[in-house]
Amino acid sequence: MSAINFLQVPFWTEWNLYLMNGNYISIVNKDKVYYIAGTLVGTFMGMLGLILILNTLAQNTSSFSTYVIPVVIPLFFVVLAVVQMVKVYRK
Repeated sequence: MSAINFLQVPFWTEWNLYLMNGNYISIVNKDKVYYIAGTLVGTFMGMLGLILILNTLAQNTSSFSTYVIPVVIPLFFVVLAVVQMVKVYRK
C-alpha cells in the first residue's frame, strides 16, 4: 500500500532529511538496513492498525462511513499536502 500512496512521499522525504541532518540516525554499513527495515515494519503495522480500526468503525456506525471516511480523512490529507507545499514555497 505504501508503494502506491504518493501522499507519504513528502512526509518520508522530510522526515529522513531531518533525521540525517540532525545526526539522529547513522546511514553507514548495516545501520541503514535496520532503519529501513524498522520503517517498513512500523509503517505496515501502523497502516494495518488504522485499516482495521476504520473498518470496525465503518461497520458499526453509519454516520462514520457516510461523513468521516469520504470527507474528513481526505480533507486531512489535503491540508497536510497544502502545509507541505507552503513550507517548500517559503524555502
